[in-house]
Amino acid sequence: MPKISFVYRNQKDETKTYELLDWVEQGDYIRGICTRANAMRTFRKERVVAYLEGGSLLLRPHEATAMLGQREPVVPAPRDATPADDGD
Repeated sequence: MPKISFVYRNQKDETKTYELLDWVEQGDYIRGICTRANAMRTFRKERVVAYLEGGSLLLRPHEATAMLGQREPVVPAPRDATPADDGD
């Protein structure tokens, strides 16, 4: 499966960019190998702010974006920007 990358807002209201390899869609979740943590991670689709790559491959994308209208838009960082180390 191709990679998927997205901007994600966690429960602490922190926004970060993630990339998953070998991902699968499981209902309201996306699960895959996170390149930040180099480990399997699960993300809630309702917390995805924007898909940067691979979002069109989701089977149920409307659920992932249903709540976006309730949040301020987030401008993704340039692709050549280095993400901040979050200790994962």
